[in-house]
Parts: sequence; C-alpha cells; structure tokens
Amino acid sequence: MLIFLLKLALTNYKVRTYIYGAIINYLMIFDRDAYQYASQDGESSSVDDNSIFLQAIYENNDTINRNYTGLMKIICSDSSDGHNITAMMGLSLLNKIIQLADGHQQKWLNGISDNGYIKCIINSIAKTDNQLLEECFVSGISNEKIIYIFETKISLLITIANDSYGAKLLLKNQLLDVLSSCSIFDLRSRFDGYSENNGGGINMNRLLLANKYYQIFFPILKLVITLLNAIGTDNSQVKSQVAQFVYCHAETFSHLLRSKPFDLSMLEETRLVTSLLSKLAPYD
Repeated sequence: MLIFLLKLALTNYKVRTYIYGAIINYLMIFDRDAYQYASQDGESSSVDDNSIFLQAIYENNDTINRNYTGLMKIICSDSSDGHNITAMMGLSLLNKIIQLADGHQQKWLNGISDNGYIKCIINSIAKTDNQLLEECFVSGISNEKIIYIFETKISLLITIANDSYGAKLLLKNQLLDVLSSCSIFDLRSRFDGYSENNGGGINMNRLLLANKYYQIFFPILKLVITLLNAIGTDNSQVKSQVAQFVYCHAETFSHLLRSKPFDLSMLEETRLVTSLLSKLAPYD
C-alpha cells in the first residue's frame, strides 16, 4: 500500500484518500492499548503471540521509516492543502504514525516542524476561527465538515503534545498565542438554559448548538491540559502562556465556574475546566 501510495504521488486525491483509510485501519490493529485490553479481556496471550505482535510492530515501523522522506512529503502536503476529506485522512494517518513510531517519534516531529507543517496546522486553526463562528453558530449553514477537520487537527496536536519534546515544539510555534486569540471559545454563555424553552421542554436548537460548541471546546481544553502535563507544571514559560490563554477567555471560564451542571456534557466541561485551573493554582 505504501509503495502504491508513493507512486500515486500528486496524481489522484480520491484514490489516495482510500489508501490512507486502509493504512489507518491496518495500523489500528497494532495499537498497543487495544491489544493489551483485548488480552486482559480474554484469555492470557502466550509468549509466542506477544512476540509475533511486537515483531509486526517493529516491521511496520521499519517499513514506514524506510519510506520516511516520501511519506512525509505526500502526507503533510495533503494534510495542509488537500481537499477536506483527503486532508482529514492525511492528518489521521500522520497522527497514527506518530503514535506508533517507537524510537522514531522525534524524527517525525522534527520533520513536520522543520518543514513548517506544525506552524501551518496551528495557523489554520486561527484562520478557521471565523469560519467556525460564521458557518456553525451565526449563519445557520451547519457545516459539519469544518468541525470534523478541526477535531482531527486538534487530535494530532494532542498526540504531539503527549511528548515533552513535541509539546515544546507546539509552544515554539505559538500554539497558545493562537488559541488565546480565537473568539469561538467566547460563545459559551449563549447556550445557557438550553434545557428549557418557553414551553418548559428542551430547546433542541440551543442544545444542538451547545453540542457543536463542546465538540470544539473540549478538545482544546484537553490539548492545553496535555501540554501542561507533558512539560510540567513547574515550567514557568508554559504556565505563563496557559495563564494568558485563561485570561484572554476569562469571561468564559468565569461563567463556567458559576454555572450549575445539569447534564453529563456540563459535568465533563466542569471537570476539564477545574482540572486545567487546578494546575495553575500555585501560579501567581
């Protein structure tokens, strides 16, 4: 599949999208967490089974890294400039490769950073801010694609941020400055009381908008928490930038702390917000 993908190069976006999906599904078989869960859920795996599984992981990584230059170019190009679905699948494949890149993770992180792809993804979040605001919350167009692509980008950034080296690359590329400037996070107060309409029932339109907002805001909170955990809460630089992010959206955070949770989404929101703020508590 990799050879076919590299031969296609810049010729057929549609076919490349299907190949990305096939490679992602194949690599998911070798997700360590999923394998360990399956082993614990069923009968204990034999030593031979574990050896075969680890050997397959090694061979997969070896194959991917032998084609590093070509893969880096084509996947990152599609992730940055490809059609919506192609970009989303390219981002997902890059995410999976970094997750499974035992011993080669820093090589991939340096590659996407040195070639400007991390900066490109972060800048695209700033450019998407107004589009998300307009198409999902103002005009009523209800463009779900833009939310899915946004979630895919943030998922990749969370994977990068899980490693302290990757987290520092995100800071270097001004991730928190971009997040601080986004206006989409300041919409939260619009969705209060979505549980009731004038007749006392559920306001479905407001509930739908609130759920869209959560699709955007929850991953951002998880990303910022991951950054703090990876670099360490004793690092003054990251805590200063996170504090600036909270300050820039102070009205939203203050509103959330005053709100009374009445469903699971709001409880999750409260959990994420208090988890983030608790890590800043000792910071003056």
